[in-house]
Amino acid sequence: MKWLMFLLLFLNFALATFGWLDLRKGARQAVYSSPLGMREIELLGGGRVLDVSPAGLCWLIGPLVVEQRASTIYRRFLDVGFDAQVIVDEVDKAPGYWVYYGPIASYPESLQQLKEFQSKGIDSFIIGRDGLKGSISLGVFENIDSARRMKKIMLAKGYETDLYEIAKKKKRFWVRADVSAMIEDKALFDSVLGAENKAPEKRQVFCN
Repeated sequence: MKWLMFLLLFLNFALATFGWLDLRKGARQAVYSSPLGMREIELLGGGRVLDVSPAGLCWLIGPLVVEQRASTIYRRFLDVGFDAQVIVDEVDKAPGYWVYYGPIASYPESLQQLKEFQSKGIDSFIIGRDGLKGSISLGVFENIDSARRMKKIMLAKGYETDLYEIAKKKKRFWVRADVSAMIEDKALFDSVLGAENKAPEKRQVFCN
């Protein structure tokens, strides 16, 4: 009977070990999602699953401007056994302002107008993008005042120009980590962030 008891204990241990390894393997797959709503998570390997994070508090690290840094912190959390997730969002940047001459009906006319501008020392080129295609670019400016000055310069030369606002966005990256309230887990969490050359911002948020 003893050998039967030892056999059962060995089988239970083996099943528990394989189950733990499967769980760790699944946890190491990076996930990306939007922080607004948190309705679903996009897996790096493809496919989507519902966000079923348990209720409670999590740590949110960021914003981080470099994706590689977010990925590094994410992997460090996984390596010490924390559930983690990379979150990406986009924020608006100050727009750019494109001063252009046009629209022009045909490419030959655009080319003729370009040669006219260049003969007068006006820095310009033919725009190839949709919406402004065939128009003549007279410069892209970071602020509206510079763009308006260019329009006045061109008007003084006898050319009526238009302004096109270029929308700009930048990505921000966050890492969310599910850390228990245990003292040792908090110490482990601090050690992960302490490995960074410059400690990123962190805050506690609701996991869902």
